Amino acid sequence: MTHAAAYPRYPTIIHALAKAAELNPAAPAFMCQGRLLNYGEYARAIAALAADFAERGVAGERIAFLMTNGLEAAVGMVAGMAAGAQVSPLNPAYTDRELEPLLRDVEPRVMVCDTASSARGQEFARRLGIPQVVTLGPGGVTVDELLAASPRALPMPGADDSRRCFSPAARLGCPKAPVTRTRV
Repeated sequence: MTHAAAYPRYPTIIHALAKAAELNPAAPAFMCQGRLLNYGEYARAIAALAADFAERGVAGERIAFLMTNGLEAAVGMVAGMAAGAQVSPLNPAYTDRELEPLLRDVEPRVMVCDTASSARGQEFARRLGIPQVVTLGPGGVTVDELLAASPRALPMPGADDSRRCFSPAARLGCPKAPVTRTRV
């Protein structure tokens, strides 16, 4: 048996997550800083946040993420793709001088920050005209709140949909939104 025959192929990471949540929702999916989400919870949290992002009009737009690695970042970035946006992760360890040209290049419709980066994100939004800032984590939208929300269907992108793209910010001078597919 070859490797290709041993594993199913999905058009996107979102399709793979939906199938895992359907087949084995109680199986461990994601563990970070002592917090474990099973596949059902992970998909439910992503679907709830994707609905919020969709209401903010992100489809076909970009979302900048100014977050450290963690559970909220993992939920947020996949939720952004599920909502039809291109996600652009930015390193919160960068200085303001390093981040500003990246944010100007990305031109996000929404900026998503963790608690530690929230005030900084608000200031960038004010200065650069970023329409909306969302804080994920304590003091903002938490994974527990997403799990407590009314269940929503996980939005499924089309096979050639740009919503499964990353829009790398650290590429000044390059065209926006190079197609970087997340096929699995």
